Amino acid sequence: MTKNIPVCVSIFRMCGGDDKKEICIEIEDKSSHTKFISVKMSMSDFAECVTGLSNCAGVGNVRGLDRIGKIMEHKEIIFPIPNVEFNKKKIIALECAKNYLEENESGEGWIPDAGFNSQNSFFKQGDQQFARTFVRRWGWAEIREEK
Repeated sequence: MTKNIPVCVSIFRMCGGDDKKEICIEIEDKSSHTKFISVKMSMSDFAECVTGLSNCAGVGNVRGLDRIGKIMEHKEIIFPIPNVEFNKKKIIALECAKNYLEENESGEGWIPDAGFNSQNSFFKQGDQQFARTFVRRWGWAEIREEK
């Protein structure tokens, strides 16, 4: 089965600490916002490739294929967390987010962001500590007939 999907292609140079320079080619599905193919190759192999040589060497990484062609939904959730030491907040908040989703969203495929790196990720209301993060899920869009 083949299907045309809108994609974004990025080509950029990566520099390693040992003067190892590589070209990286990434392909992202625009609907799901998933970078599903990443290829790294030497600059000389890339030069050969773009000047017409086929079957040039590279190393590929494929991920997120279960999301391709789907639509990403996202929303912010705010949920209570216990008062814990600062260095344990992120781990506890991720577990609390998962529990919150199970209790309030019936699981439904939502995946919480694990970063909690924003200065607004944690806050207090009275004596209660809260956390906020975004959750995402991917699903098929309804097919609507054009009228």
